[in-house]
Amino acid sequence: ENYWRGVVEYLDFDDIGSNWLDLSRYLIEPISEYLTKESLIYFVPYNLLHYLPLHALELNGEPLIKNNPVAYLPSASLIRFCQNKGSGKLESCASFGVDFEDEAEKVAELFGVKPYIGSTAAKEKVIEACTNKDIIHFSCHGMFDDLDPLSSGVKLYNGEILTAREIFNLNLNAELVTLSACQTGINENSPGDELVGLTRAFLYAGAPSVIVSLWSVNAKSTQELMLEFYKLLKSGKDKATALQKAQVKIMDKEEYSHPYYWAPFVLVGDWE
Repeated sequence: ENYWRGVVEYLDFDDIGSNWLDLSRYLIEPISEYLTKESLIYFVPYNLLHYLPLHALELNGEPLIKNNPVAYLPSASLIRFCQNKGSGKLESCASFGVDFEDEAEKVAELFGVKPYIGSTAAKEKVIEACTNKDIIHFSCHGMFDDLDPLSSGVKLYNGEILTAREIFNLNLNAELVTLSACQTGINENSPGDELVGLTRAFLYAGAPSVIVSLWSVNAKSTQELMLEFYKLLKSGKDKATALQKAQVKIMDKEEYSHPYYWAPFVLVGDWE
C-alpha cells in the first residue's frame, strides 16, 4: 500500500525507494531464475496486489517491463475464458471521447475513422457502436462506486454512466477494450479473490483483452502512450509487446521517467 501511494502521489524515487526495493526483493527476485529477456510474464495478483503495477518493480536494477512484456489475470481460471474470443482482428476501431476529445480524435485518425465525441458519445450510441468493432477505446473518466461496484462505470456524454452492470449484459465481439481513463482498473474484491468491476465486465461481455489504469492518469503522457501503443499494434506487434514498448518509450523521456506516468496501464486477459 505504501508503494502504491508513493507512486500515485508522485513522490520522489528516494521517498518510495525502500518500499520499491522491498517489494522487488519479495515478489520479483524469487521468479528471476525462470525469466529470460523478452519472455512474456503473466501475473495473477492476490488481494491488494491487484492494485500494484508489478511490471514497474525492478529486476537487476531495471523495471521489469523494460525487458519483458507483462499481462495480468484477475484469476488463473480466466486464461482459457479469454482465449479464442473476440474478432481475432485489430482493424476497425470505435474511439469515444468525453473530456479527452483530443486523444479520441487522434486514436480515431490512426484507424481512419471518425471519433465519437460530443452527443455522438451518448450511452445509446456507444452501446450500438461497441457491438461490431475490433477495438473499443474510451478516452473518458472512470467512476468507482465503493458501495455497489457494479454501478461503477465510464462517464459518457451529458453525465451518463455506462455501468459495469450494463457492460456485463453486452454481447461484444471486440478484440481489445482500452479504458484510457481515471482509475478504471479499480475493482472490488469478492470471495475467491475474483474481481467485480469494469475489467471483469468487459471480459465477461466478450472482450479477450482489456487495458485499464490503476490510478488517475496524466492526460498528456497518456495520450502519447496510447498513440504509440496503437501504432505498434498496427505494425503487427501483439498487445503485450505493444504496451511494453510504448511504456518503455514513455519512461525514457526525462519528463515522464517517474512510474506515475508510464506504469498505470495494465493489460488484463489475452496477451496476443
